[in-house]
Amino acid sequence: MEQEKDNQDYGIYFLLAVICGVATAWVVTGSIGWVLLGALLGLLTAGFFVNVIVKGQNNL
Repeated sequence: MEQEKDNQDYGIYFLLAVICGVATAWVVTGSIGWVLLGALLGLLTAGFFVNVIVKGQNNL
């Protein structure tokens, strides 16, 4: 049972973060440079979310 929890796929969090980061940057600025920065910031936010919040709940 413990091994099954460790093998979860967190890719959906990263995909949603990139889409939301790109969409937000596009709506706010309309510039390609800011869209790329939005995607990067979305990935960083997803990494923090997965490592701190999601995996932290599994340890409870």
